[in-house]
Amino acid sequence: MNETLDILTDCLSHMKTYNCRHPCELEGGAFCANISIPPDGVPWIQVKCGVINLYYPFWRSPKTIFSKYGLDDLKCIAYPACDRRTFATITFTEPTLDELARYINRLFLSLYDLSEGYRIQTDIIDLR
Repeated sequence: MNETLDILTDCLSHMKTYNCRHPCELEGGAFCANISIPPDGVPWIQVKCGVINLYYPFWRSPKTIFSKYGLDDLKCIAYPACDRRTFATITFTEPTLDELARYINRLFLSLYDLSEGYRIQTDIIDLR
């Protein structure tokens, strides 16, 4: 794996561990992994179990854009919320951590036109 995938997998693993240790009634858990590009934090992707909320700079619907970039391949993917040019939320049946890390990497490379070797900053946010 490359360094970015290692960092993504580690961050997702911490998020999942925190959610297992602190169960709550929030969909996807009380903790989310916040992943962004330094120095200004844009673009950003926030991940909870089965839910991704992400920076969405497009006018067209997420279903159209994700299909265009071949990003509609998560199991049971749905697009429940979108404020165009601001954010979009997708839900899915949870893949393995490695699969999810690779998917998030594809989001950064495809949607935001980043190059391999891009740098990320991560943290875990308590949503309670």
